[in-house]
Order: sequence, then structure tokens, then C-alpha cells
Amino acid sequence: MLQQKDDLLRVRAEQFEQKDAEIDRLNAEINRLNAEINRLASLLDHSRAGFDALRASEHYLRSLLDQARAISEIRYRRIRPVRRGLRLLQMVAFPRREWTYYSFEHLVRKSSFFDANYYLGQNPDLVSNTIELLRHFHFWGWKEGRNPSQRFDVQFYLEQSPDVRQSGMNPLFHYLKFGQTEGRMPLPPTRRDERIVLLPDIKDGHYDRIVFDACSNGENVDVSIIIPAYNQWSYTYNCLRSIRAFTPPSICCEIIVADDCSTDETKELANFVEGVLHVRNSANVGFLHNCNGAAKKARGRYILFLNNDTQVQK
Repeated sequence: MLQQKDDLLRVRAEQFEQKDAEIDRLNAEINRLNAEINRLASLLDHSRAGFDALRASEHYLRSLLDQARAISEIRYRRIRPVRRGLRLLQMVAFPRREWTYYSFEHLVRKSSFFDANYYLGQNPDLVSNTIELLRHFHFWGWKEGRNPSQRFDVQFYLEQSPDVRQSGMNPLFHYLKFGQTEGRMPLPPTRRDERIVLLPDIKDGHYDRIVFDACSNGENVDVSIIIPAYNQWSYTYNCLRSIRAFTPPSICCEIIVADDCSTDETKELANFVEGVLHVRNSANVGFLHNCNGAAKKARGRYILFLNNDTQVQK
């Protein structure tokens, strides 16, 4: 009897030792997990600090950008009379050349065939002033084979128009003045052997009213097309014209123009376009914030962002 009790006590003691060993192992695991939690908490604190530093850097850089814009505006206003004076001197010294350039500038401003951002992006060696870029292309750029935008191919136009090459006339000037009415093409065929459809340019600054139909199925919008814009009204208008012309009626879409505090006709969008949501910022917030703000207003199942110099094709 006593032997059985001793054996039972021995078994119980071994079980308690096993339990104690298991408790020690679990305590060690708990300590390891606590250490891991502390490490992750420390990393989270560092990440938060880094995020706060990035946000502070963003605000600082944005303030520097605003200061740079203000300084640039002041400098531009100060040198504007000097530019006008130089222009007058050039008109007196080289009347024929400057008058030709004036006619070219007048035609280009009514069209969307010169994209300053594209021209500067393709030619980073040039200055970033739009007027100087246009002047550069008129006098020198086309001779060097530089294209004014994605809508016009200098080399292709000269190859297709040997008379223009022989005349020494700026090919874009010739196209805007004569080539369009003569049916000459500004671009080569696409890979599908189709030609890009180009809407006729705006004549004499007259903008026909564009009307977008409301979706027949009410709130069920298929796609929200967001067009971020800051000035460059002619680009935005042509983009809207192309959407209206080439969007199938079976697709229910809403058009949102994200106006980043423009100062040109863009701010008066309702005078030219009907059926478009005009989201206008009270201040210039930059491209990304402008897009995000407009996206919050979208109702479509899908969101499509279009640069305002885009022209939708068939």
C-alpha cells in the first residue's frame, strides 16, 4: 500500500516538473514576444517620426514653391516692359522676320499644335518660358527636327511636302496657314494603318457650346473621366470636344474638370460646356492634390484620368 502511494507521489512529482518546465518555456516565449512587440513599437515610433518629417518637408517644399512662383511672377512683371521694348526694336530692325513670327504666334495660339510642356520635355536644353520656346521652334527648332507637340511631325510633313522644304517656310506655319485646307496630314499613319482623327482648330477664338447628355440610368455611372487643368483653356476645350465627339452613347460617363485655380477661360467653364462637373480649387494645390480632390467627387465604377492636352480618338 505504501509502495503504491510512493509510486503515485513520484508520478505526480514528475508531472509537476513537466508542468514547471512547460511554464518556464511559455514564460520564455512570452518574454520573447514582449521583446518583439517592443521592437515593433519602436519601429512604429520611428516610422511615425519619419512620416511627420516627410510631411514637414512637403510643407516646407510647398512654401518654397509658392515663394518661387511669387518671385517668378514679380520678375516677369518687372521685365515685361523690357521684353516689349526689345520686341519693338526687333520689329523696327527686322520688320519682315518679326511680322512673320507675329503671324505664326497668332495662328499657334488659336490652335493646340504647340505644347510647351511636351517641347520642353523633349528638349531639356531649352529655357522654360513658353514665349521663348515658341520663338525657338519658329526660328530654329523645326530646322533641327524638333517636333512642337505629339500632334505634328516636322520630318514627316517635310517629306510629304517637298514644296514646303524648298520654300524654307516653317512647316507648322505652313500647315496652319495652308496645309489644313489643302488636306495635308500632320502625322504619319498609326500602326493600324489608320490616321489619327484631329478635330478642326478653333477659328477666331470662337468656342461653340459643348453639351454632354445626362446618363439615362441615373446614378449608375460607368466611368468618371477626370481632367486636371491649370489654365491652357484651348487644350481643355479640345479635350472635351473630342470626348463628346468620340465617346459611344452606350457608355454612361461623367466628366469632371479639376480646375486648380486657373486664371483663364477655364474658370468660366459653365459658359462653354454643359453637363460637366466643374471642381474648382480656391487655391493652387498642385497636380496630385488636384487629382485626389476631384476623385473624391467621382461617382463612376471606374476612374479615368486624362491630361487636358489629350484628344480622344475613335
